[in-house]
Amino acid sequence: MFMMSTRGFFTILIFVFSFCQWHYCGNVFGEEKLAVINKFKGDVIIQHEGENQLVEQRGARIRNSSIYNQDSISTMEASTAELVFNDSSRFDINEKTTLTIISEKTTKFNRSLLRRVSLKAGGLLAEVIPSKTVLTEFEIPTGVATVRGTVITINLGVDLLCVVDGEIIFTDIYGNEQTVITGECISIGAGEVGYSGGGSAEQPTDRPASPFVPRDNIDK
Repeated sequence: MFMMSTRGFFTILIFVFSFCQWHYCGNVFGEEKLAVINKFKGDVIIQHEGENQLVEQRGARIRNSSIYNQDSISTMEASTAELVFNDSSRFDINEKTTLTIISEKTTKFNRSLLRRVSLKAGGLLAEVIPSKTVLTEFEIPTGVATVRGTVITINLGVDLLCVVDGEIIFTDIYGNEQTVITGECISIGAGEVGYSGGGSAEQPTDRPASPFVPRDNIDK
C-alpha cells in the first residue's frame, strides 16, 4: 500500500494552491467558477468577498482572472476586459464599467439556472449562447433585459439598449414589457424608456456614438 508522509502531503497541497493561483481551477475548493477574464487592457479590478483584486498579466497567464458568484468587475478609464463564461458566452466590457455577476436557481422560461448581470455603470457588448438550462438577464436601473437571442449591446452611458442580433424582452420597473429584435434600439434612461426606431442597430443621430468596444479591438 502506498504511504505518504506528512511532509509529502503538505508539499502536494502547496503545489495545488500554487497551481490554482495561476490557472483556471474551477470548483477545486468549493467555489464554482462562472467565468474568466480572457484578456484585458489597463486597470481592471475584481471584487471577491469584499476584497479588491487587481487583474495582472504575469507572462502568458492572467492573475486574479476567475469570476465567482456575486463577484463584481470594474474597468477604469481607458481600460477594457473580455469575459468568457463556462458556456462560451462572452462579454466585451467597456471602460468605466461596473457590473456584478450572480448565479441562482430559477424556473423562469423553463430554465434551471439564472445568470443575472447587474450593470451599474458603463456598457458592454454581450454575446450570449442560446441554452436550454441557463437564462441570462441584465439588470439595469430602469428595468431588466431578458435575453432571447444571441448578441445584444447594452450601453448605459448613452441610455440606450440595442439588439445587434437575436431578441430580448425588456421589462421596465413598472412591469411594462417590450420585445426588441435584431436591428432595433430602445431608450432605457430614467423617464424615457421607449422605442427608438428599427431597421438598423445604429445610434440615433441626436445621440453620441456608441462607446462599446468591438472584440477585434479590445486588446489593441
